[in-house]
Amino acid sequence: MKATVAVPGQFYGTVSGNTVTGRWNQLSSSGRCADGPQNMTMSADCSTFTGTYYYCLTTSASGTVNGTR
Repeated sequence: MKATVAVPGQFYGTVSGNTVTGRWNQLSSSGRCADGPQNMTMSADCSTFTGTYYYCLTTSASGTVNGTR
């Protein structure tokens, strides 16, 4: 799977079934947002995923993320 990312960084996550939950470490940030969750769901055929991301401690989603195989 891959997604085009406009900002360089690293994603750390755990897969459970078709769901990935983790966090994003933006390389241009001065620190990690340990409480900034990222949630993605993979399609049944594992060809696409969709999800949401949160910047640091925000309570509502900051945006969406989508990718294809």
